[in-house]
Amino acid sequence: PNSSSKCVACRNYMHNNVCVDKCPPGFYTFKGWRCVSFSFCQELHNKCKQSKGDCHEYVIHDGACIPECPSGYTTVNSTT
Repeated sequence: PNSSSKCVACRNYMHNNVCVDKCPPGFYTFKGWRCVSFSFCQELHNKCKQSKGDCHEYVIHDGACIPECPSGYTTVNSTT
């Protein structure tokens, strides 16, 4: 503890460098262990759209910022 040379993990999620049971209102789970804002997820999405490369267009779904819509879902105004 209190050492930058040690690895630590939260039981549930990390928000602002503090372990929490769930993400606070307005924040979303990301990669299964941390809480991120809507703007963080949106920025990932926008960077992907601008790069036109092989990347994930992150979306918000069921309280999480995820790489793509789950099977059976699509984004609004999507052409695919």
